[in-house]
Amino acid sequence: MRKVCFLLLLMAAGCATPYRPMRSGAGFADEQTAPDQFWVSFQGNGHNTSEQVNDFALLRSAQVTLEHGFRYFAVLAVTNTSSARPYVARQQFYSDYPPNLGLPPPTPGGIDPYRFGYIVEYDQPEIYFRPGTRFVIQCFKTEPDHPFTYAAAALEQSLKRKYKLR
Repeated sequence: MRKVCFLLLLMAAGCATPYRPMRSGAGFADEQTAPDQFWVSFQGNGHNTSEQVNDFALLRSAQVTLEHGFRYFAVLAVTNTSSARPYVARQQFYSDYPPNLGLPPPTPGGIDPYRFGYIVEYDQPEIYFRPGTRFVIQCFKTEPDHPFTYAAAALEQSLKRKYKLR
């Protein structure tokens, strides 16, 4: 039973940030800045795509629009809130070839007692990328003559269907 719980916890930890309110630096947030203007943001983790983060910010924008009695909205400004930081991942593999053939040297005590060969380790530089976006939106009760506006209800329904959300 413990193994099953551990595996479920491990799988949950390695998943993209779901569509949810901001918690532990990931999720959506919004704030009203004027009677018909809001900022809306979504911050993902290293498993979210930029497309998903943008879609979740649009979904929250549609919901905020509807919650405040409006039917349409336009995105007035977009701010990229993504972050990237380098880290080093330690890689390890077994090799049947001695290190003097151009491979990195084995670790101390480098011969595996259960297998003939060498344990070779090296550091692999990586980048941890967390996509994020922040919108400033203007809401409208009737359809404006603006060319780049969204019908909030239709957009909400479409994005919920795309990501299988309730």
